[in-house]
Amino acid sequence: MSRIIVLESRRGKDLSQELNENIFVYYERLGIEVISYKSFFKEKEYKNIKKDDIIIVYCDIDNNQEFNDTFKKIKCKKLLRTIDAYNTDGIPHRKSIELSKQLEINNFLVAYSNKNMENYLHSQNINFCLVPHCLDFENKRNYKEKDYDIGISGQLHFEAYPARTRVFNYYQKCNKNLKISLLPWPGYWKNEAKHNIIGEKYIDFLSQNWLNVCCRGGWRNGMVTKYLEIGKSFSLPIADIPEQMNHRMKEIIININDEIDNMQLNELIQNELSNKNILIEKIKEYQNICQQEYDFRKVIPDMIKSAKEL
Repeated sequence: MSRIIVLESRRGKDLSQELNENIFVYYERLGIEVISYKSFFKEKEYKNIKKDDIIIVYCDIDNNQEFNDTFKKIKCKKLLRTIDAYNTDGIPHRKSIELSKQLEINNFLVAYSNKNMENYLHSQNINFCLVPHCLDFENKRNYKEKDYDIGISGQLHFEAYPARTRVFNYYQKCNKNLKISLLPWPGYWKNEAKHNIIGEKYIDFLSQNWLNVCCRGGWRNGMVTKYLEIGKSFSLPIADIPEQMNHRMKEIIININDEIDNMQLNELIQNELSNKNILIEKIKEYQNICQQEYDFRKVIPDMIKSAKEL
């Protein structure tokens, strides 16, 4: 029987992996081996790899030329798991493609997908399949009385997060009719976090709001984990819609787009908040879809199946 091994390097350090539960915990709960990139070579685990085994490498591994040279000599199927598709220069998967050339990997498991990104990966002769972000919905939140109408959390600037920044600016500067809860972005690294409202505490923050603002990252057009965290928290997103979003989810969320002005957006939000019974049913449906499509118990087995077929 073939082994599946996941190689990582920043477990417990990267705050983005801790906002709910670390993805590597999900792998282990499903019986998949997780080994640090350094230990894989230091402990000579690579010598036990067989031709039918599959190695999944996370794109944030520490660059070590000695390890990389040894990795290239391993004879088995290898895949690179990418996370954030864009860098500040806007070139899709630039860092991942640079790493893939060093490791001689041409199979990607991508977290985000849209037509522009797919076309670019094809032009680089990269084989890929979509593996979206996932959560554990077993401890999802149920309905409780809400303290706020809208929650806004995360970075605020128009270049990277235009939809979230638009809503923040409007309700902070132009409209005081709704109760707004704010949570600053905690940062990238766990040991430098600006606050401790992460993990399940963050889900609780989202849960106190009827609606929570989410953003696909503008032209980055990716379905980030926050769309799922909002569902888990028993809330509904106010968001722009990423291309890859499940079609049923698209029909439920409050869609921010350039075709409506802020007054029209406010009217949409006020209408949603005006009938809580209808809103509760929408939130239930949204949460159910998130659980059906993006629970780790579905996403990771689907990923393994796709990895074998690449």
